[in-house]
Amino acid sequence: MAKNEFTLLLQDYSAEIQDNCSLSFSCSYEVDGLPATNNTPVEFQLSAYKDNALIYNNQPTLTVLDRDYNLISDACYFDFDEDNLPNYFVLRFRFFSGGKSFSISPTIPNKKGSAEITAPETSLLGGSKWAIGGFSVNSVNVKNDDGDFDVEWSASSAKQGNSVIRVSTVSGSDQRDFESLIKSPILNESLLIDGSNKLSMEFQLFEAKKWDSVSIFDVEFIQSQNDEDDDYQSEEESDETEKYSNERDAVSENTSDINWQEVGEKAFYKYFRIYDKFIDHDQAQELATDEIHGAMEDAGMCEFDSWYEDLPTGLIIEIGLGFMRKFNGIEKEVGYEINPDCMGPMHTWISDLLYYAEEDENWPKLKKMLEVGW
Repeated sequence: MAKNEFTLLLQDYSAEIQDNCSLSFSCSYEVDGLPATNNTPVEFQLSAYKDNALIYNNQPTLTVLDRDYNLISDACYFDFDEDNLPNYFVLRFRFFSGGKSFSISPTIPNKKGSAEITAPETSLLGGSKWAIGGFSVNSVNVKNDDGDFDVEWSASSAKQGNSVIRVSTVSGSDQRDFESLIKSPILNESLLIDGSNKLSMEFQLFEAKKWDSVSIFDVEFIQSQNDEDDDYQSEEESDETEKYSNERDAVSENTSDINWQEVGEKAFYKYFRIYDKFIDHDQAQELATDEIHGAMEDAGMCEFDSWYEDLPTGLIIEIGLGFMRKFNGIEKEVGYEINPDCMGPMHTWISDLLYYAEEDENWPKLKKMLEVGW
């Protein structure tokens, strides 16, 4: 990336301390200089520092920007020691460029319940036409699921850690976009899309540029106010607080490898696609919940009632940020107006659950994302 090819302009930030032991920080940057037609993947990570000492690292986030969606927003929530209150924050980022691509037209199964496997096309010299830059698709399996298409694809990559694959799948008027940082030599992904008489997939490969960063210095924290009498706490409340603190500490040791914003994104897609197929909010909510509970089990949580009651507040907010990022951008992603009968109840459902975090953490960015009109 040439120096200053893109410019990051700080839009706003929020910093707050609660109960003298936990803090929240969020920031939003507008990216200037994006190309007029192409998508631009970007990976970013927010970190907190006290002088030159690293206090906290957020999980990296991957998103795709364009002229219409050109904001990088991140937030962090964590406990701190009195001697380690951060005095500046750093947003590290790297853009991905290139976007070389190839297209696939998988064979469509016409009979309900049947499936078709499509193998790579080859050139005259025997090389795969489904390959570029060390990345190659091995097969595409399409199952006719009661008229919809359940699409599974597998791929191999010779390079990991510095490449992003973006896949756009189109069936009739329905479109599903997927992007991921390639982290392993083998990839297996699946998606559900409306059935039609034509199915196409475009695979784009982007290569990472150098990491860059912007910093916010001289951060002034606002001390939050508790409306309740801070001097009074019953024995029961004290026990519950201690129990929550112990659980939070135990969970935090097992969640460093989980991107909870990505968990929220997957929960949104699960809700959206299940409702789109069955027009059933109860089923969509159940399966979206299962997506989050599965991540909790991966984090080592074996006994819990629900994610919004048992997860630490900071992780609830991370899930909410991922869910609402996809919620607010879904119409742009699919290219058509979504029925309010889907989006309205979905917004009510997730809002009610996320408000479990309202009293215990400052969540200015999430609150803004929730303030949409459905």
